[in-house]
Amino acid sequence: MIENRRNYRIPFRTKFVFGTEEKVYSGNSINISAGGIFISCLDLLPRETSCKVLFQLSPTEAPISINALIKRVSQSTTDPEHIPGLGFQFVGLGHEEVKLRIEDFMEENRKNFEVAATILSSGEPDLGSLTDFLTRMHLPDFQDLGELRMYVERILRSIELVDAQH
Repeated sequence: MIENRRNYRIPFRTKFVFGTEEKVYSGNSINISAGGIFISCLDLLPRETSCKVLFQLSPTEAPISINALIKRVSQSTTDPEHIPGLGFQFVGLGHEEVKLRIEDFMEENRKNFEVAATILSSGEPDLGSLTDFLTRMHLPDFQDLGELRMYVERILRSIELVDAQH
């Protein structure tokens, strides 16, 4: 997998609300980067649609409200692994505070992936003991340590590929 991106992305699961001047929609985020977010949703809007988006980085923080443009539209397919949804690019972040919040969140999660990789490579940890940590990282549920190791390594490799380009 070759990453041709300016910003690395990480898994990110949360409720997501977005709206145009005409209507409000909702979905569930799948991943986030400093430059945008991908959400799964059934209401697909055209590319370049301008929206206002609202989401929380964590339940204890105030919501983020940002203007965004739809840059990717992923239609439904017969492939059960394919996720229909929309890719939003953040535009006009405006307040430096919002940009810094997202960058801090990304950096914290990057470090969490590095810690997870260390824990997973140092033996056979009990998945149950990692539940809270993995939940904070917005990871899907894993029943198999090998599968979790591969997933964490894939995310870190993707981050490294993006870093190598800059």
